[in-house]
Amino acid sequence: MLKLNGSLVNAHWFSKVHYWGRVVPKDYKQAAHWFSKAAEQGDAGAQTTLKAIMNSGIKL
Repeated sequence: MLKLNGSLVNAHWFSKVHYWGRVVPKDYKQAAHWFSKAAEQGDAGAQTTLKAIMNSGIKL
């Protein structure tokens, strides 16, 4: 979990919100940023998804 603006936010969840465009507009750059934060914390799912984003050719 990350501390963001005084509240705890699950980085993997936040990355999916940006990736899928739910609640906020779709933003692959922000999604990659948050997947990276989750991956740094050892989140295997985030590591896999971040690798897939990087290999997909999506322009960040």
